[in-house]
Amino acid sequence: MQREHIQSNLKDYYLHQFGYGKDVQIRNFVHIQAGWESEIYAYDLLVGGEDPQELILRIYPGADALDKSQREFENLKRLVGLDFPVPRAYTLESDIALIGDPFVIMERIPGETLWGTLFSSKPEEQAELIDLFNQLYVQLHNLDTQPFLEDQENVIGNDSSSVVTSQFENWRAVYDRLPLPDFLPILDWLEDHIADLEKSYPAVLHWDFHPENIILQPDGSMVVIDWTGLQVSDLRFDLAWTLMLITAYEGGYWRTPFIESYERAAGESFPNMEFFDVAACTRRLFSIAGSISAGAEKLGMRPGAEETMRKQIEPARAVYKLLLKRTGIHLPSIENWLNG
Repeated sequence: MQREHIQSNLKDYYLHQFGYGKDVQIRNFVHIQAGWESEIYAYDLLVGGEDPQELILRIYPGADALDKSQREFENLKRLVGLDFPVPRAYTLESDIALIGDPFVIMERIPGETLWGTLFSSKPEEQAELIDLFNQLYVQLHNLDTQPFLEDQENVIGNDSSSVVTSQFENWRAVYDRLPLPDFLPILDWLEDHIADLEKSYPAVLHWDFHPENIILQPDGSMVVIDWTGLQVSDLRFDLAWTLMLITAYEGGYWRTPFIESYERAAGESFPNMEFFDVAACTRRLFSIAGSISAGAEKLGMRPGAEETMRKQIEPARAVYKLLLKRTGIHLPSIENWLNG
């Protein structure tokens, strides 16, 4: 019923846009994903006798839905302008009366997500796909940061410590809104170790760059989706997040081939990754703990996302194991959840 309601309201939206005398049809309207942050539908739009357009409707629920929808829309526009492979964004709609939440309509990219193909391929094909993945990742991190800085409230410096410090100031503000005392020792640990970091440089971060957010097209090229989290910060935050997710869901074996492939593509190595592992694990586990204690919507995610999290105990266990290995700091609330 939810899908039918959205489809009907979307058709009304198009009739209003194109004129009620137009023949507007929405065909093949399919719910394709309910992630932690959004609801995604695919459909074909036919207006008059024109050829059908293959489109994506991305709906943004949660506490900061208006900001997220606008961020993704603007980020996609900028990335297209920089010739980075992303879907083209066509419409941003902030009127929640239309279908209940803000939404963006964008180009539908043909193909499948990379995750399933990559981890089911033969070893030599896996190596090639990992290299293509990381070449694209390095391309992102080498983009000009200037077009994206105007959206950031905090000033980004040119040295690693100021960039990382700015990031933790943002995180502290989130933790202050939803206090979880277990996490304070971890935040203190991270902030105490900032001064030990070797220099890196600010880069454009995706903040959720993993194979499920890569569309592998029939011609073998890749397109990156899901741009609500784009930010300029230390690229090692991004890299550690990617490594954390891949190893949590597919096993620790994959860390070495992915990091080595990335470093080959970048032409340099990246020190202090253990520190950024802790940052990634902390961010992941805080999202889980906060969602379960206060509801996912409070953290700007899709209402009900906590139920998805409850079904992903084993990946969360792997993340917590890595956090313990790096810091030795226990999180009783996470342990109770994992054991419950």
